[in-house]
Amino acid sequence: MSSAANQSGSYQNYGRITNVISWLLLCVMILTVGTRAATKWTMIRRLEGDDFLAFIAF
Repeated sequence: MSSAANQSGSYQNYGRITNVISWLLLCVMILTVGTRAATKWTMIRRLEGDDFLAFIAF
């Protein structure tokens, strides 16, 4: 009976792990889109259509 309890308890941890991974990937996405936009703005002083699409997808 204790192995069944441990097994069901481990399934409950998937929600917590999924939440942590989701927040981590969100932070990576924010840094990536921000760095891309800042780099392009620094180099050519304007943002183009693909940059706005990246913001919309964000």
